[in-house]
Amino acid sequence: MNPVNESDQPVRLVVIDDDPKNLKMVSFTLSNGELEIHTASDARIGLDMIAQLRPQIVLIDLILPGIGGMELLQQIVQLERGIAVILMTGHNSPELAKQAIQMGAADYFPKPFSPRKLRERIDLIVQDAKRRQRSSTMDGIAEKQREALREI
Repeated sequence: MNPVNESDQPVRLVVIDDDPKNLKMVSFTLSNGELEIHTASDARIGLDMIAQLRPQIVLIDLILPGIGGMELLQQIVQLERGIAVILMTGHNSPELAKQAIQMGAADYFPKPFSPRKLRERIDLIVQDAKRRQRSSTMDGIAEKQREALREI
């Protein structure tokens, strides 16, 4: 039996929003088989989920009770720099968007957003994540081959 190729695995996505309607809408919009979608309505639960699952993509609402979206972004970036974090907000502000990008966010979506545009942006991030997975897998294979050659 062949081992499962990492690049064949679904890309993990965590969505953190305190509005259950938004969680359902994002999950419905993005459910396509390439994503393993997890949702949290609380920032702390979402952060624990991120630490445990190590998702490739995280969508977070900017305004959350307790930990705000910018603080959550900062904690996620400190936890794992390779995660593509997208902020969603009903308060469209070019200053906040710029600050979020400078802090490490991959993108910033004003609410309400077009499901098509969200899907397009996530598809690009998924393709990039799959490319990185394939590259990592190939790097691992190459390293094993180099080790085998050194033993000869």
